[in-house]
Amino acid sequence: MTLHDKITAKLHDIDQKALVSQMGYHNKTAGAKSLKKFLETKSIHQWLKKGNFDNHHTSETFLLALCEILDIDREDYIQTIEQSKKRQDAISCMQNPYISIDTGFRRTTQSIIVLMAMGSKNRIAIDKEEIVFKSDDDILKMISQMIQKHYQTTQGKLDMWGEIQHYVYYHVDGKRYFFDTAGMLCDKD
Repeated sequence: MTLHDKITAKLHDIDQKALVSQMGYHNKTAGAKSLKKFLETKSIHQWLKKGNFDNHHTSETFLLALCEILDIDREDYIQTIEQSKKRQDAISCMQNPYISIDTGFRRTTQSIIVLMAMGSKNRIAIDKEEIVFKSDDDILKMISQMIQKHYQTTQGKLDMWGEIQHYVYYHVDGKRYFFDTAGMLCDKD
């Protein structure tokens, strides 16, 4: 059971207005809103990443106070907070990974405005959250699956850009990996 799940389970058995008072809130509405926002998140990492400040607590101090009052093992929540911080630090140091789709396109009569509007169609963004702390092998397998799905979805053709010739994955460390349209790794540099 995750820390978020433990907290959520304990909150079902507690008077939340009294809890907000115990957490030191003079403005009960602000405390209740923060508690509601916390319950709407899916994980501790998401809560800390989103950030919250209600003129009394930051997202981290809110979590610390909540865990203390709910009598959750200190080691458990401190470790979870530290892991989340390490994860966020690793993500913030990464370059933005993406997949470029090469169609061999050559501009003829297309206006700059049309090219700008269609620019995102030949690139696939990759969420850093999906690849942080994964091995290169796992990442490349994921990229291969994304390419296969994209090629199948587009049927090998991008509007205006033309037939897809190959894909280039730009990794967080600056390396480029070349894939064919079947998602097979061909080369890297």
